Amino acid sequence: MIKKYALFLGAGFTILSAGFMDSIVKEVSSIVSSSTNTQNNQLVSALTKSLNIDSKQAVGGTAALMGLATSSMPKSDYTNLLKSVPGLESVVGSASPLLGMASGMIDQNSIDKIFKSLGMDPSMVKEFAPILLNYIKPYATPQNISMLQKAWIK
Repeated sequence: MIKKYALFLGAGFTILSAGFMDSIVKEVSSIVSSSTNTQNNQLVSALTKSLNIDSKQAVGGTAALMGLATSSMPKSDYTNLLKSVPGLESVVGSASPLLGMASGMIDQNSIDKIFKSLGMDPSMVKEFAPILLNYIKPYATPQNISMLQKAWIK
């Protein structure tokens, strides 16, 4: 039997199943597996070379961390950031609707699960986040960088 929880949001409410985040993790992994727009992507290349990971792991890790960023950034800042950073929008694009559905619910535990499902140790987030942040930095506002640091670097 699936337990259900209700989150009360203002006057309305949404019912979430206990396995909702597990579904998100599986879907992100599945979406990443079918992603083909990464061969000439500079962001993916920077991550794969720096971390000795494959493109699937680079895409999935980036999508997961950007999903976490959605809960700490205003939507307009997030959207502008995706558009201004070369390669970021295409990397995150296919997972965006799914991550948007989970916006505000992705936490460090979810990130750890996503990294594990991609074959990476969750401790790699500490290596992954600074490289992603350094890639983003030239294209982002200082305020965006600050928000990303707070979301990713604990």
